Amino acid sequence: MIQKYLRVTETADRYRVSRSTIYRWMGGDGVTGFPPPIKFGKATLFDLAQLEAWEQSQRAGEVAQCAA
Repeated sequence: MIQKYLRVTETADRYRVSRSTIYRWMGGDGVTGFPPPIKFGKATLFDLAQLEAWEQSQRAGEVAQCAA
């Protein structure tokens, strides 16, 4: 299986937020369980599979809150 990685800019585009928001999320500012970045030389990358798993956990949390 081939792993796919996203740069910070691509991750920001995916969630329709600014790059600075992604950096805040990396620091744990208001976002629970956001996947840690992978440093590859000077590049900061995110594992797409980890991002998708995080998305699923966020959706599950929204559903649980709506049901309560």
